[in-house]
Parts: sequence; structure tokens; C-alpha cells
Amino acid sequence: MIIDCLPTTDRRWRALLSEVPHDVYHLPEYLEVSATYEDAVPRAFLAEEGGFFFLVPLLIRRLPAVLTAPPRWRDAKSPYGYGAPLFRGDACWIDKALAAFTRTCQAHDLVSAFVCLHPLLPVPPNLENYGQVIKHGETVYVNLSLTEEVLWSQTRERFRSYITRLQRAGFQTRFDDWSTYSNFVSIYAQTMVRLQAHEFYRFPFQYFEDLRGALKPQLHFCSVIDAAGELASGALLTETQGIVQYHLSGTDDRFVADAPSKLMLHEATLWAKREGYRVLHLGGGLGGRADSLLHFKTGFSPLRSDFLTYHVVFDESKYAYLCRQAGAELLDPEYFPQYRRSGVHVLQPNERAFSAET
Repeated sequence: MIIDCLPTTDRRWRALLSEVPHDVYHLPEYLEVSATYEDAVPRAFLAEEGGFFFLVPLLIRRLPAVLTAPPRWRDAKSPYGYGAPLFRGDACWIDKALAAFTRTCQAHDLVSAFVCLHPLLPVPPNLENYGQVIKHGETVYVNLSLTEEVLWSQTRERFRSYITRLQRAGFQTRFDDWSTYSNFVSIYAQTMVRLQAHEFYRFPFQYFEDLRGALKPQLHFCSVIDAAGELASGALLTETQGIVQYHLSGTDDRFVADAPSKLMLHEATLWAKREGYRVLHLGGGLGGRADSLLHFKTGFSPLRSDFLTYHVVFDESKYAYLCRQAGAELLDPEYFPQYRRSGVHVLQPNERAFSAET
């Protein structure tokens, strides 16, 4: 069995992606951008044998200084999104690959890994033999093979009223008109302030430039313009192998009452269908909860998928030490790894920068 930890420049990474279904979160370019803004090192664990393989994209992170861990200790997480393990092989071989993954991470002083599984891609078998698979809730997706009439009929009636009202008022949706991109970045920042979002989500201007430069044709910009030509709302969409993801969005404070995101999602669905893509994934509620954000998204489709995460502790003694350093009174069983709950924000499942505007 070949065991390796691939840098983003390794050609094997992209070559293996071409052999299995995957999403934007598996691309080495996406890992590079994510690593820059999460202060991490982008890598992909690879186990390969006889045509079978197991590939896990990860961000390798230093531990918070407050935990006073030895400098070699690290932990790992998925990039922002759904960077699930990709694989080809039967259950018996996947079990061998998972055992090799555990041994390799132990040898490199990785304490734990937090991996977001993909709601629309196959889940590797035998994960529970080496860690915990946690179900957090449901996500919403749109089947783009349906006719436009059916897609409109499954849109919540109240949303249809909003959408029709916006169209009559002269609001229009544009795709890949990058002339208002810098305005969108400002509106996104404004939205994060209005929503009192965590500092993590307040991406700097350069992040948006880097993301566009890295993803190029796989990143799309959707904008809603009012009758006077003002940018009311915008969103970044990614597309990989027919999977469209609603990545980041924002609405200008002046237009919140108009709820332009309803029109934007409706038009994004039609655009994605006309482009010949297979599915539009909207995600779920904050932290996977059945909250108002999830309810908003269910207004566009009845289709659901489970959102799962995979929690692995590679070294129990090191993990216990870090938890003690974090302070037992601060631990929260809903967070993983628990030691990062102490003064350090941990990205929980499906926390998406998205306003429900209901």
C-alpha cells in the first residue's frame, strides 16, 4: 500500500479527483485559499493500492498557544465546506486505509481530525471503526432535472409572491457580471456586521480576489440589481461536476425589507438548470439545527439529505491533556475537538454565511 501526504502541487491529487465524484472543496486550489485564511497547511492524505484509493483533503493547524502543547503537535480539519474523504474500493480495503490513516496521523503528532462529510456524495464504509460519525441535521438541495414549472410549484407560496413583486418592481438578476464584484464584497461585510457574525466569516477583500483567481470558471457571481441599477444582493456560487453550491451571500442594508435573496435563489435555480447542472445544494441551518435558516431554504425544495461529520481522536492521551489544559468547565460536548472550545471558535457543521431574510 502506498501511503503519502500530498502537497497541493502533487499531480496525483488532481489525477485521482478525475476518477471519482467530488466537489469544489476537494480541489487543491480551494485548499490553498482556505489554508491562507485559516492559518493552516493544506494537505491530502492518500492511501493507494491496486487501483483502490482513499483521499482526504485536510488543513493541518497549529494548536492554540494557550494549550501549552509541544510545538510538534497539530490537529486537522476539513476546509470550510464539505471536504469529505473520497474513495474507491470495497469495505475491507477501506478499513485498511482508515487504519493506515490513523497510524500516519499518530506518527506525525496529529491529535485529532474534524471532517465534514458531503451530503450528496457517498460516505466511506467503516468510518465508525476509527472514530465517531455524528448526524447534525438535514440540508436542502434542488433537483435540477425537474421542469421549470415544477421547480416554481415547489417554491413556497409566500416566496412566489415576494419574487413576483420584486420582478414587477424592476429587480433583475445577473450572472457572472463581475463589474459589481467589489460592491458585493462591501455588502457582504455589511451583512456580517448586521448578522453579528463571528470574526471568522468577516473575510477580507483579498479573500474574494484569491477565491476568484483560484477557482476561475468554477466560481460564479449572482447579483440582484434594482430598477435604478443599484446592487441589492449578491452571492457566490461554485460548480464542480454538476454540483452547484451556494457559497457566500450578502444583502445591502437598504434592501433587507425587499428580501432580494428570494429572487436570487429562484433565479439561481433556473440559471443552474439552464446551464445543464445536476443539483443546487443550499445547505442547512446553523450548526445543522432545524432553525429559521433551514426553514427558509426549505421554501425552495422538499428534498433533504443528512449532514454528517466525522470526529477522530488519533491519540487519546494527548487529546485528554489538551482538554485538561482547556479547562473542564469550558468543555461543550457539541464541539469537536473539545479543547478548541476554550476561547477559540470552532467551525461547526454547516455554519454558512447566509441571511434568511424572512
